[in-house]
Amino acid sequence: MAEINWLEVRAGYEAGIPVRKLAAEFGIGSAGTISKRADREGWAKPLRPGDLTGTGKPLLTEKRERAKKAKQRKRKQETAERVSKAVSDAPPQPDDDDADDRDGLSERERRFVLHYACTGNGAVAARRAGYPFGSAKKRAAELMQRPRVLEAIEEQRAERMARLGISADRVVEELARVGLASMASIAKWSDQGVELNASDDLSPDDAAAIVEVSETKDGVKVKLAPKLQALKLLAEHTGVIGKRGEKSNNQVVINVVERGKRG
Repeated sequence: MAEINWLEVRAGYEAGIPVRKLAAEFGIGSAGTISKRADREGWAKPLRPGDLTGTGKPLLTEKRERAKKAKQRKRKQETAERVSKAVSDAPPQPDDDDADDRDGLSERERRFVLHYACTGNGAVAARRAGYPFGSAKKRAAELMQRPRVLEAIEEQRAERMARLGISADRVVEELARVGLASMASIAKWSDQGVELNASDDLSPDDAAAIVEVSETKDGVKVKLAPKLQALKLLAEHTGVIGKRGEKSNNQVVINVVERGKRG
């Protein structure tokens, strides 16, 4: 049996000749023998379409990514052209300074007020009012510094609350219902199990605190509105605790009394 010239085998391998063809040509019993020797001796692998390129990515994958990015750029360009055309075809909007005599607001300022009163989001309100998308957040911040705009927003909110029959007292009442609700008024429990009170037996205050009643495989699930959050809002409103960044006189008094008791 002739001795195998492994130098020629390696040269053919690194030139890209398939290992099966090399095995048949040099009388090697198995193509795997060549592959194992190539791995063991660190032969250089030829660059094929599926091999790694200098970027560390398969050549075919890199081509697909380039094609995908090209399509994305084309779509962005087409979208920008459509937006530009829509803006150019739109009727001219009045300038911010073109305020009329009704309320001292321009038409766009008035639209901003309406949308802000509904959404509470300045950038969204500015875009819907007709201000450029790219500068909507900045324009909203500028508008919120104008007294006439702030006054108009408060008027819109007051009108909406009046239409819905919502007052400050009503809001505080609902917070109190949630914050002061007790599970003991809704269900009874013991070592014998849990028994829910009938919905007809619940008071309006207790019923208002319930946000979900559902049947599960384990029984009936009753979910109450967030109690701690409601209590925090109530405490801030009544001055029991200060808002973030503020000090509360009531909290100081409580601390003094507690220190006095300890002494």
